[in-house]
Formats: sequence, C-alpha cells, structure tokens
Amino acid sequence: MPPEPAFFAGRSAVVEHPAVAGHSAVRARRILVAASCLAVALCLGEAKLGDTAVYWQAGRRVLAGGDVYGFTVNHFGFTYPPFAAMVIGAVSWLPEAGLWCLFNLLSLLALVTVLRLCAAADIAAARRGDTRAALRLSSLVLALPVTETFRFGQVDLILLALVLVDLLVYRRGILLGVAAAFKLTPGLFVVYLLMQRRYREAAVATGVFLGAGALSSTVLPHAAATYWLHDLESGTGIGGFDGARNQSLHGVALRAFGAHLGPVVWVALALPVLLLGMLLARRIARAGLELLAIGAVGVTGCLISPLSWNHHWVWAVPALAALYSAVPAARRRFRQWLAVVSSVLVAWTVLPPCAQTWQPLHVVGAGLVPLALVTAALGAATHRSGLRSGRAPGRASGRGETLATRPVSAA
Repeated sequence: MPPEPAFFAGRSAVVEHPAVAGHSAVRARRILVAASCLAVALCLGEAKLGDTAVYWQAGRRVLAGGDVYGFTVNHFGFTYPPFAAMVIGAVSWLPEAGLWCLFNLLSLLALVTVLRLCAAADIAAARRGDTRAALRLSSLVLALPVTETFRFGQVDLILLALVLVDLLVYRRGILLGVAAAFKLTPGLFVVYLLMQRRYREAAVATGVFLGAGALSSTVLPHAAATYWLHDLESGTGIGGFDGARNQSLHGVALRAFGAHLGPVVWVALALPVLLLGMLLARRIARAGLELLAIGAVGVTGCLISPLSWNHHWVWAVPALAALYSAVPAARRRFRQWLAVVSSVLVAWTVLPPCAQTWQPLHVVGAGLVPLALVTAALGAATHRSGLRSGRAPGRASGRGETLATRPVSAA
C-alpha cells in the first residue's frame, strides 16, 4: 500500500527536517485558510443573488413539479443539465439567501482544498519547508474568477475541487463523472484521461455521467427532454453570447466581427486551440507535471467553450500556481512575467465599473488576454524553460514508490 498522500497526511510532501517542516506546514495551512476566508469576506459587501435566484427557482420548480427551463430571472434562465436541477432541488427547501450561503460555504471548503493541492504539488518548496508558496497562492484568491464565484454564489470552485481531487488523489473517475453530469464542461477531462491511457478512469467517469443522466431523466423526464433536445443547442437562458463577461473565443469573435462572421471565426480558432491545448497538456503530464497539465486542459476548455463567464476561469488558479512552481528559479524573468499576469487578474477585481467598460477591454474581455497568454506560456515553458519534473502527491510511479516521496530533478 503506497504511503498516505501529503494532502491528507497534513504534512509537506518531502521533508528533510521534520520539526521545521511540520511548523511550516501548519503555518502554510493557516495562511491558505485565512486568505480564503478573506476572499469571502471581501465579497460579502458586493453579494449579488441573481445567479443564486436562478438556481433557487429551478430547485423550487423541481420540488413543485414545474418547468425547470421555462423561466428567467433578469433575462437569465437555468442552463445546467437536469441532474444539476435535481441536486439543487434537494436543498432548495432553504430560503434563497440560505442557498447562497450554502454554495459559498462549499466553495470556501473547495478553495482551501484546491490551494492545499496546489501547495502540495510544489515539491521543491516543501523540501525547503518554505511558506512562500502558500503566500503566492493566497494572492490568487483575489483573482477575478475566484471573487466572482463567491460574489454570485456560483459553483465553479466546487467543480474545480471535484476534478482536482479525483485526478490527483483518488484517481477513480467518480468525482469527475459527477462534475461533468452537473455541468458539461468538465467532460473535456475524459479526453485528457484517454490521451493519458487512463482508460479505466475515463470509463468510470463516462459511466457515472451516463448514470446520472439516466437518473435525472427518470426523475425529471420533461426537463431532460427540453434540455437535451432543445436548450443545449439553442442556448436558451444564456442572456447573450456577445456580452463582455463572456471570456471565450466565441464571445471575443462575436464582439469583434459581429453575429454573422463571428461564429465562423470562432470555429476557425477553437479547433486548432483545442488540438494544441490537449497535445500540450499531454506533453506536460508526461513531463510529470500533472497539476499544470490539468490547468492547461481547464484553460483550453474555457477558451473554446461557447460561453465562459468570468467565474468560469477558476482554472487560472492551478494553472498559474503550477506553472510558477514548475519554472526553475533561474528563469527569473519568466517568473516575473507570471507575477504580472497574476497581478492583472487581481487588479481587475478592484477596477471601478467605468474602467471595466472601456471599449478595447469590452471587445477582448477582462480576463481572456492574460489567461490566453498563460496558455501560450505553458507551451513556451515546456519547450525552453527546462521545467522541473515533479508529480502530484499520491500518484504511484510504477516502481513501488509514490511521487510524494520521489526526489525532484532539477532543471
């Protein structure tokens, strides 16, 4: 039986001085928890219950036997699969504000989980008993995707945590299947598993997804028929693909080229981005940097999706954190560039509304440019930077050892 992963053991993945590393691990956990709580506290004053109102209305209609997809709240309707409506319906006996609090509590726990997994993957920092990685990670909780997830009471951090825990720790495919059944976009990680020849996990994730779909179709047959046969293709309830908050290539193409030429430009860009992004993720994973590969898949999915609101880009957190820890310290300029990208994401959170509606930014979107540059930086780094080889905690290497205890090769 392999040793317990560092994430659950509550200690650094590789330690040279147990007493020092133990104190550092405790201090790092406190930093991450405090930073996550700070992100929630800063969003409380600007809480917006619009998205939660959509969830709550859908859940109440599930309980009452009404039409889950036949309503709008401020021009937005429920756009998630019937399985998500069924799950939300189970907790919609709560008042609307109570549902917002529940989602944010779960998102807070998910954020702490994500940050701890990112910190555990920074093996070089763990060897030094260094808490600087925790400080770097704590700054990312103020990035726009994270703060908007809390502000709107969204579920993106919860889905991110499910995917990361499944792919990095449990390695079963069950949680990935649940995440894909709740929201379709994590399904791209099934393709990633197939490319990694992790066929059993891909099969389990697909089976869970299909099983959840069958269950929701049995419980909510009318809603399932409406979603799968009509709403999924038409995009009903989206509220407009060309809005400034749509950070995908589709949104940028519509804003830049209009409703007629925009979709053509989107398809022409999305197909090569999908191919290059997935090939890049496979290359990174084979170099032993699985967290970075997962971040690359997540960013690729946000770029090619028809709709990627600001809060969908929570994949920037593991992508930036993993890339920074993977680049050797000698590549100072590259690390400084990553710090600039992170600062842009954080700064955007506190920009006044008049700056956020500036026309050039309205066309390209608030977070797309820096995050797309991160995607390009991933490719440049794998080819030129000599990334460190280190894997996520708890994954077996096939030689009777786990990579939580495997030495890290320096570039």
